[in-house]
Amino acid sequence: MPVIIQHIDAIARAKECDVLFVRFSEMTIENHNYKELPERIELINWLNENNIQFEFCYGMASEAVIQQPYLGDLFLDVSFDKNDPLYIKLEKHLENRDGSPKISGVQFFYCPLGLAMQN
Repeated sequence: MPVIIQHIDAIARAKECDVLFVRFSEMTIENHNYKELPERIELINWLNENNIQFEFCYGMASEAVIQQPYLGDLFLDVSFDKNDPLYIKLEKHLENRDGSPKISGVQFFYCPLGLAMQN
């Protein structure tokens, strides 16, 4: 059954808040077999084990780009709040103290509502 996948900026507008998502750098338009990417599988397992809700998503929508295939991005349903224990746990899992990715190939992003509203 087909699944409707939203762009991350549409998710931010619908939720009326800043949102978090991850992208997998191994995924390209030529190679978009996201279902077999070990880093993505491991992250999804970790999210499930830690009761962190997520949804498939596209990156930011753009009128200049024709719709691309789904490349495995995930919206993470966690508040962007540096005092929230769930956010702290997620950040520690995904990033080193200097903000660099802890897991090779997994990029952690923040999409502010203000940016999403411009689209």
